[in-house]
Amino acid sequence: MIHVMFSRHRIKVTTQPPPVWYKDEGGRDKAIAVNAVLVDENDQPVRNREVPLKVMLLYEGDTEMEVKNQTILKIANEHPPKIDRTGKVALRVRIEEVSKNHQKQSFVVRVGPDPAYNPGNCDISADISTAVTVRSKRNKRRKTGKDGEEIPTGPVPTAAAATAGGGTATANAGKPKTGSGATSTALTASGGGAVPATQHLMR
Repeated sequence: MIHVMFSRHRIKVTTQPPPVWYKDEGGRDKAIAVNAVLVDENDQPVRNREVPLKVMLLYEGDTEMEVKNQTILKIANEHPPKIDRTGKVALRVRIEEVSKNHQKQSFVVRVGPDPAYNPGNCDISADISTAVTVRSKRNKRRKTGKDGEEIPTGPVPTAAAATAGGGTATANAGKPKTGSGATSTALTASGGGAVPATQHLMR
């Protein structure tokens, strides 16, 4: 004879993880909040029943496929976490690996009863959170102007440096040029009417 077990109560996840979570932002104490409640077949809260929980990490799209290395899921709650007599639990979990290392798959968190602690809780069905993609950090974007050109991020020249540079150029401009540059300037200035000083010396 086959015995079919119907779920009298079920766990319902009420606080979902964000669509994208950056594990390396906010320090090692940063965690994902996953809250859950125990409800009956009419979706009404069930109190005065403690339920030790088994929290597991699965892949999105295949709720039967568990992540092989469950140690990447860290739970900050007491061990085992449990729904208390108020019918609620506030889980804080961390996922220590990025989705990129798992063929870019997103994760889901499964919250269910742990029969190892209480086999009598097999009449309680589990629930699965929405998907979360885990990344390391946000990419820093460079600032751009209105026309789309990149704004330099290096040190901006000071007014004193600009004045110093201009003063040097002005001082050099006042000095007479020597060498071939001087002869070329004299010839240009003389035009066709005046005879260059060099030619006077050669006569």
